[in-house]
Amino acid sequence: MSCSFSDLFLKQNKSSLTGIVYKISDNNTIKVLVMEKKKHSVVKKYVTIKKIYTCHVENASELKISQTINVFQIRPISKTKKFLAVVLNNKNI
Repeated sequence: MSCSFSDLFLKQNKSSLTGIVYKISDNNTIKVLVMEKKKHSVVKKYVTIKKIYTCHVENASELKISQTINVFQIRPISKTKKFLAVVLNNKNI
């Protein structure tokens, strides 16, 4: 029985982030934009925090820019890639 690279990590209980494909760099590398809303500690207003994660994906040619995906934290694959991207749905925003 063969499991794909992403199936091994989805079976474990890992926290995930939802983001948008920002840039497709290589065949296995993409950059994902994750936006979070947090309350500012002093001003007490909501602030949007944007962060770009470099992610590993099995086949980046199937993805399109502005597609919604899930991002899971995994063991480091390279110096900057510490996340795995999994397709959430096939819709574009």
